[in-house]
Amino acid sequence: MRAVKSLQNIQGIMIVAVALGYLAIQIIQDDWMQRIVVACCVGMTLLLFPHVRGITLWISVCMLGVGHLLFWVYDLEWAVWQDAVLFNLNLITLFAFVPLLSLPIQYGGYLHSLERVLLLYSEKKKAFFAFISAITFVIGSILNLGAIRLLYGFLKGVPYRRDWVGRALLIGFISTIMWSPYFASVALVNKSLHLNYSDFAPFAISEALLLFLTGNVMGMAQMNRQSAAFTAESDEDRANIQGPVLSPCTPEDRKKVTQLAVLMAAMLVSLILLEKWTGITVMVLVAYVSMFVTVTWMLYLGKGARLMEGAKEYLYKLLPSIGNEVILFLSAGFLGVILLHTPFHVLLVEQVQKFDELWPIARILLFAVLPVILSVIGIHQIITVTVLATSIDPALIGLHPVAFGILLMASWSISTIVSPVTPVTITLGILLRENSFTVGLGRNYGYALTAILLTTGFVYAINQLLL
Repeated sequence: MRAVKSLQNIQGIMIVAVALGYLAIQIIQDDWMQRIVVACCVGMTLLLFPHVRGITLWISVCMLGVGHLLFWVYDLEWAVWQDAVLFNLNLITLFAFVPLLSLPIQYGGYLHSLERVLLLYSEKKKAFFAFISAITFVIGSILNLGAIRLLYGFLKGVPYRRDWVGRALLIGFISTIMWSPYFASVALVNKSLHLNYSDFAPFAISEALLLFLTGNVMGMAQMNRQSAAFTAESDEDRANIQGPVLSPCTPEDRKKVTQLAVLMAAMLVSLILLEKWTGITVMVLVAYVSMFVTVTWMLYLGKGARLMEGAKEYLYKLLPSIGNEVILFLSAGFLGVILLHTPFHVLLVEQVQKFDELWPIARILLFAVLPVILSVIGIHQIITVTVLATSIDPALIGLHPVAFGILLMASWSISTIVSPVTPVTITLGILLRENSFTVGLGRNYGYALTAILLTTGFVYAINQLLL
């Protein structure tokens, strides 16, 4: 037991060390510093890999295995291997420092206020659905998948069908994936296409709101077609659940929830402005802003004494638990870079050039659908999107880089719904005690199809605007 705990401590320290190393090589751009960071990254990977589980393990093993096989078959240079290892290293800064923001949210009493406000809105089913999806949209941008578990824990006692709760959480979360600078998927697409987040954000947020509003309209329509009465009694697993006895929602609770939303919006605006003013990429700025806001926020709350205690918990418990995500994204980056140096890249470009005969909107629809279809059969969108983002020049398919980025991120978001092997559908399946296929595609195929069509039109429109 002590050995396991010691290993977890080392894992957390290594993740932070690699993240700090990435920040260091942005300042000290010497070969020796890069070699040190590569060595730390390899060490971190070896420490984390034995604890990777589930579908993430198989996807990561396949990507690393294929990448190394291609590296040896085509006798690529050592510099290519090093670049492949470092390609997604910027994402480690997100994994390492963004979770710090959960400390002031936890210690500031925001979670209790949020719970009371959520239960207040549960009195009206449509307001309930909209509020749950909206809260997920906001706090999910920082807490990531943790927002799903957190909010579902608050909602165990509400008298509504499980599928209504699950759909509201899913709609809010997949809309957040589209735009949040704290998500590794957004960072991956922006880096691969050499986009500034400030150029990407206005269109990404617009598309996210489109997905959000569409999901809410369709979700509420589905609720109307089903029983309008409270239906918790039909769910045997909920029949005997007694929700926690909470004091009534107060103006102070509403104030705290509003304050939380305003602070998150302020952080987003500050990231966009800082990127414009400094020229530093948003992936690096996220790390600095997360650390600065966490310390400042904790001191403002008068919780400075708790800061070190929370930091230890974050370092030794929270960080080791995200090893799956760290390995998955590092593996995807590795495979993407290796493919760029093989004939596969040339073959893919040749095939893409054949699409010139298609109407522009048909080309957009094709690239919107491809990751989604592959995700249904179990090919994670991280593979498809990484290959498309790193291998295809948007000009080849007549798209502006920003429009192509929006298209890839929308496909990623929609794939998250329909795929039975994404962490979101798996987590919701566990919480709702249903299989991930039912939670995702089984209940949301109509929404997924509608979202694809709306995305096609949206990307076509902004492409016409940008070109």
